[in-house]
Amino acid sequence: MPEPALPIPRPQAAADDSAPTPDYAFLLRDGPQMPHPRRDPKCERCTDPDIKPWSFNPAKKSYRRGDILQIQESVHTPIDALFTSVKKTLPGTAQSASSVRSYLNSDRKPRPGVAMESRPTTTMTNEQTYTCLMATYRGIYAFAHLPPVLKHFCVPISPHYEIEKDGTHLHTSPEWQRPHAWLIACACVSMKLVVGRWEWKDETETRRPEFSFRFYKKMFKDLDQIRAQKWDEWWQRAQEKGYLEARYMEYQAFKRQIKEANEQVK
Repeated sequence: MPEPALPIPRPQAAADDSAPTPDYAFLLRDGPQMPHPRRDPKCERCTDPDIKPWSFNPAKKSYRRGDILQIQESVHTPIDALFTSVKKTLPGTAQSASSVRSYLNSDRKPRPGVAMESRPTTTMTNEQTYTCLMATYRGIYAFAHLPPVLKHFCVPISPHYEIEKDGTHLHTSPEWQRPHAWLIACACVSMKLVVGRWEWKDETETRRPEFSFRFYKKMFKDLDQIRAQKWDEWWQRAQEKGYLEARYMEYQAFKRQIKEANEQVK
């Protein structure tokens, strides 16, 4: 029998982009109470998750499309790139943006990123990686708690609270081991170091470097189609007067409060 869901009220998604900004610092500092993930009863991968670890060939000299890598990149890189055209035009933002950027560039741990193109398995820092990053945003599990730009680009990765019947979501092979993760369906070119593939953990929580994760064949195709669709939709909205500026300011507030929350738990 499946474990019953916690009695947590479902956050109401904003009806439009003008909704009040959530108190991100409160969410991140105290941590939202984690609900149980949900499943789509019509999704075969939801009803029968793939739990067998993927054993790859370590002799291969390249990462393949869909491999999930350990990459020392900031979670904010793909979103920041969307706002290149507005960063220099808004008064009073240069200093705060620089401060946040300095924080993000310090002592960064590897995060999961999906290889969107094949690339050599070198450890050079100047090797380009075309990737879609993955994130948890310190436990934010609901769309309603994300700023509008992330509501648009983030896709739930199973197991996840935001999976609904017939809803858009993705599955890794094997099933991702941390609940409520998001794929940021906004690809970027990273020049940061790729440490290796993301390592699977056994029942003792020990990382096993011989096992990893990937988006396999059809699931990678689904991912790439979602990415392309979300980019087209974003590009159309970006032509509206003031749209990019508003989304940029919201995202800067989100980044600042993530920074403050992280500093409080050090």
